[in-house]
Amino acid sequence: MGYSLDTNIIIDLLDGNKEVSEKIEKLENENKGFSITPIVLSELYKGAFLGNKKEETLLLIENFLKSVTLLRFEKEACKIFGEKYAELKKIGRITEESDLIIASICMTENEILVTRNYKHFKNIKGLKVLAV
Repeated sequence: MGYSLDTNIIIDLLDGNKEVSEKIEKLENENKGFSITPIVLSELYKGAFLGNKKEETLLLIENFLKSVTLLRFEKEACKIFGEKYAELKKIGRITEESDLIIASICMTENEILVTRNYKHFKNIKGLKVLAV
């Protein structure tokens, strides 16, 4: 079990946010490793191509990718997505689909999701979340 970083955490790291960097360094000392989902990577690339510093940001992303594992979005995560979507809909707590996919992948891979947006994930039963 390792830590899967949400988009907001990575952006803070790439922007040099000292508070987030210190918290991630503490987690790094546990030697569990870090990962990201394809959805998070897609969101990072989206931001890079929409931003003013496209080439610089793309280089930051490529360098960052050397330090994490890219998780896979496979059949089991798709099944969990469907199950969790139905559960959330029944209780009237729909979660944004991209966040639910991130959660489903983390659950499949037994990863702890590290995020600054705990409220986006708090209603997903079975998801391990670390709010930073």
